[in-house]
Amino acid sequence: MDVIDAYLTTMFSPYPATARMVEAKAELRQMMEDAYQAARERGASETAAVGEVISAFGSLDELADELGIIAEVSVSPTADEDRALTLDEAQSYAETIHRTRWLLGGAIALFIISPIALITFTVLTNGASLPIFVGLAFLIVLVAVGVVLLVTRSAALAPHRRIVDGRFARSPKALAWAQEQARAHAGTRTGTVSVAVLLWILAGLPLIGGALASDARGRDWLVVLGLDVTLIMVAAGVLVWMLGNAPVTVYERLSHPGHVSDEETDSPVANAVLGAYWPLVTVGYLAWSFLGNAWDTSWVIWPIAGVFFAALAVLVKAFADGRRETR
Repeated sequence: MDVIDAYLTTMFSPYPATARMVEAKAELRQMMEDAYQAARERGASETAAVGEVISAFGSLDELADELGIIAEVSVSPTADEDRALTLDEAQSYAETIHRTRWLLGGAIALFIISPIALITFTVLTNGASLPIFVGLAFLIVLVAVGVVLLVTRSAALAPHRRIVDGRFARSPKALAWAQEQARAHAGTRTGTVSVAVLLWILAGLPLIGGALASDARGRDWLVVLGLDVTLIMVAAGVLVWMLGNAPVTVYERLSHPGHVSDEETDSPVANAVLGAYWPLVTVGYLAWSFLGNAWDTSWVIWPIAGVFFAALAVLVKAFADGRRETR
């Protein structure tokens, strides 16, 4: 019944909470509860029963005469200026989010693992030119593929720009359906989040183990191996997180019209700062390595840069959020 209650709350939210509207809401809830119980007694599942009830009762305009609230409903609602989403629009948007969820997760994962070849070749070959060139080529190729994935996802979401930009009014049917989908996939999401968090917690162990095992002379490659495995585990955690979070992403998007979600926000400031970060890190790495002839030690810039990137991303996001709230 939580979904039905949420459906009713959304249905009545555009209208003033007059005594008659409150009474009509209680009457409609009882009608919907009776229909739900009848569907359950016929053998329908909980999800099917909720869907049947929501489809049967339609919009408040269709029920106004029966509930005796024609006068109240005929008044223009104090809702968002843009029209409400249809259920088909919401389902199409959800299908696109589900279909492209691996594009976003895959792009971020590629960005994280992109310096692995460069770090490995630099340390294992003592800064030989050809291996470094190959490592840089791998880094550039992986970053380029990640950017292509993000562009592809953006193109797939283009038909749903109205939803992405938050230019819609909340739809009771669409919101109830999205809430039911989020609840139906709650178990899967819990599992994927648990796996992702576990990967992130354990990600430090390979690096620590490699550092402890490299005490002996000539075993620096163990540190590099540990760092590589750490980056792969972090990337895998991000990918798993993204793959399991799609239903909740859809529900949160449909629940907050007029507010652009963090995942879908295109902040010029964030794009400029974060987009320039890794190229600048690469320039610094090459300058240090060539000018200081420090190929055997300059690789440490990558794990340090990774930590600073995470902190910078949080600061940039906070700055962008603050600017949006003051608009």
